[in-house]
Amino acid sequence: MVIDEDNGGVLMRKIYQVENDKIETLSEEAIDNDEPLPSKEEISKLTAKEIYLQKPLKVGTTFNQWTIVKTDATVETPYKNFEHVLVIEMKENDFTNRKYFAEGYGEIKRESVMETEDDFVVTSTLESVNK
Repeated sequence: MVIDEDNGGVLMRKIYQVENDKIETLSEEAIDNDEPLPSKEEISKLTAKEIYLQKPLKVGTTFNQWTIVKTDATVETPYKNFEHVLVIEMKENDFTNRKYFAEGYGEIKRESVMETEDDFVVTSTLESVNK
């Protein structure tokens, strides 16, 4: 699966491998707007860098440094409101990172919270879908 994500600052191409029990990240790199999609042959030469999401999709499941913390959240995005959202979280030092997943869409929101007196939050949220 290949996803091009425009976060307002850079266009990122993310390539994933979907298996029965997990999704692995194969590549994540900045690209130009007119960058052609990689061929199946090019993708087949990539190796997994990390586990992006892993089953069972229930609270408490851990992989890498991530833990599933919710399975039935409601999330509002500029694109639409989502229900039954899966939330994973990773805590390290003074940061809490979260990713939000909706069935049929994948990752719909990402946030990084720097825990300070006035918490500093950086958020990326789904605004549109082009197929």
